[in-house]
Amino acid sequence: MLHNVETLAHELPKVGQQPEMLESMLEELSECAQEALDGVGRIKQISSTLGAFARVESSERGPVDLGHAIDCAVTMAFNRIKYRAGLVRNYLRVPAVWASEGKLSQVFLNLLINAAHATAEGNVEHNLITVRTWSESDDVFAEVADTGKGISPVNLARIFEPFFTTKSATAGSGLGLSICKNIVTEFGGDIQVESELGKGTRFIVRLPADTDPAHALVPTPSSEAPQLTGAHGRILVVDDEPGIRRTLARLLRRQHTVVSAASGVEARAILETDQSFDLILCDVMMPDMIGTALHAWVSAHCPPLAERMVFMSGGIFTPRVAAYLTKAGNLTIDKPFNAATLMRIVAKRVAGARTRH
Repeated sequence: MLHNVETLAHELPKVGQQPEMLESMLEELSECAQEALDGVGRIKQISSTLGAFARVESSERGPVDLGHAIDCAVTMAFNRIKYRAGLVRNYLRVPAVWASEGKLSQVFLNLLINAAHATAEGNVEHNLITVRTWSESDDVFAEVADTGKGISPVNLARIFEPFFTTKSATAGSGLGLSICKNIVTEFGGDIQVESELGKGTRFIVRLPADTDPAHALVPTPSSEAPQLTGAHGRILVVDDEPGIRRTLARLLRRQHTVVSAASGVEARAILETDQSFDLILCDVMMPDMIGTALHAWVSAHCPPLAERMVFMSGGIFTPRVAAYLTKAGNLTIDKPFNAATLMRIVAKRVAGARTRH
C-alpha cells in the first residue's frame, strides 16, 4: 500500500505535462489508488478486530452481533487456517446476545485454531472448516465444525478439564477449552462437542438471545458517498495526528468552517478566546492533554459546549478513561471511521446546535 501511495504522490504532478501518455498514466494511477484503497480496507478490518480483542479484560457487557464477534476471530486465525482448510461462513440473521464482544471473540478464536490444528497441512482442497449461526426460540447458536482427525471418546469426555490436552507441551497449555466453557457459562450459555475419529469435530455454542428492547443494536449505515446536506457549522477538530486532521479538514470543509488543533493544550488555548463552535471532534488519547481532560475543562468553563463534543477513538484506552467516557455520555466514534457515517453525525449535531442558538 505504501508503494501505491508513494506512486500517486510522485506521478500525479506529472499528469498534464505529458499529454501523449495521459491515458496510460491515468489508468496506472487509478489502479494504484484502488489498490491503496483495498489496503486501507484491510487495515481498517484488522484495527477493528484488535479493538475488539483489546476489550477482552473489560467486565462491561453490551449487545453483541455474534457474526461480527466470529469474524473478528476469523481475521486473527486466518493465517493458521488458510494453509490447512477451506473456510465456509453461513450466518443466518440472529438476535444480539448480551455479552462481551472481546470475550466471545476469544472463544471463537480458540475454537478456530483448534479446528485448524485438527486438519493436516497441504490438503486444503479436502479439508473444510465451517462456521454458522442460527437461532431457536430465545437462544442463539454458533457452530465451528471441521473435517479433521476427530477426538477419541476417551479424550472427548475430558476436553473441557483445565490443563487437559492431547497436543505437545509446546503447542498448548490445555486451558483454552476450559476458558471457553467458563466464558460461555458466564454469559448464561453452554458449549457442546460432538466428534468422530477420522471424520471431524463440531463445537456448538448456545447463548440466550438479548430480548430487552433497550439493548437493540443500531444498524450499521451503508457506505454510500457522503451527502452534503444540512446547516453550515463551525467545527473544532482536535487530534495529534496530522494525517487525521488533514483528512477531516478536507472532508468537512466542503460544507463547514473547520478549525484544527494539534493537541488538547492547543485546543484549550483556542477555546479560551473563541467558544463559537457548533461541534468539537476530539481524539481521546493524546500525549499532552487527553480528550477527557479537555472535556472536563470545557465542562467547567462552557458546559453547553461540552455537550457538543464527539470523541474519536482507536478503541484502546485505560479503565479510568473508559469510566469517564461512560459517565460523560458523549458520543464516541471509532477510528478509522466511515466518511458517510461521519458526515451524517456532523450534520445532525450541527443542526441541533444551530437550533439551540
